Amino acid sequence: MAESDLLTRVARLYYEHDLTQGEIGTLLGLPRVRVTRLLADARRSGIVTIHVEGPTSPFRSEELGLEEAYGLRGCWVAATSQTESKTSASIARTGAAALTEALVGASAIGVGLSAAVVEAVRGMADNPDGNHRSRHCVPLGGTWGQARDVVGPHELAVMLARKMGAVAHSFPAPIVAGSAESAQIFIQEPAVAPALTMLHDADAIVVGIGAAPGAEGTLLTNLVSSADMQEATRAGAVGDIAARFFDDDGRAVASALDHRVVGLSLEDLRRVPTRIAIAYGKSKYRPLAAALSAGLINNLVTDVQTARHLLGDPTKKRTVQKEDVHD
Repeated sequence: MAESDLLTRVARLYYEHDLTQGEIGTLLGLPRVRVTRLLADARRSGIVTIHVEGPTSPFRSEELGLEEAYGLRGCWVAATSQTESKTSASIARTGAAALTEALVGASAIGVGLSAAVVEAVRGMADNPDGNHRSRHCVPLGGTWGQARDVVGPHELAVMLARKMGAVAHSFPAPIVAGSAESAQIFIQEPAVAPALTMLHDADAIVVGIGAAPGAEGTLLTNLVSSADMQEATRAGAVGDIAARFFDDDGRAVASALDHRVVGLSLEDLRRVPTRIAIAYGKSKYRPLAAALSAGLINNLVTDVQTARHLLGDPTKKRTVQKEDVHD
């Protein structure tokens, strides 16, 4: 019997015929532990999908609280598990649903590389609202010399484009050049100009939020020197979006490193109408609070532990209308 047939038989007996795992094992001559694994495989492979009727999120109060506190247009809160893998999986599912909903009307989308963004895009259904060859996806910065889970910035833009039936575009440059002069040369390159023009005209961006300079696991750690990170820290940097560091007030941090970034400035990013961030965890508490308070992002996907931390920090809230002045 083919493995897929066995998965289907076990799944039907469990979900449609309401048999216990022990009863299924007896009927099919399988150990109970094998039945448990087959049911898990049926979920992972998509043979079994579970749909819960009703619009209510399990964390709707936190979502509404964050929307009100930070003037967000949209907020999606995932579960926090005791294991990182389960929290990451919940973020991926929630992020996929958020992107499918929030990007419906977008025609030009800039996407920044982060582990959370990669997993959310992977989780999206193919072409959720049809085939739109007039829709475009472009990396938010140069695509050379970086990757996350074997996915680089260009591959991520291609992945998102495939999911949305859009066209992917390249950004042939480093995200951080070797010098300010080199960065200007790349910006003026004819091959780079179309990506920058599209980003300036973008109506949506999808980003992660980088942790404090030098924090373990951040993308920039392997791209810039420790001296650059120390300078950014001394200047007050608490996090970054697409290699643009900001301080506790969400203001751009002036440093030599900032002049070497090949991409949009924070003010350029702030002008994009739909700004979606997917970020969670203790290392992101401070940069998220700063980015939210300053209006650098106006849509958020996070986990409930991070959401509750943000709601419990009264110094980092702002009372604003949902249509921010920068939108």
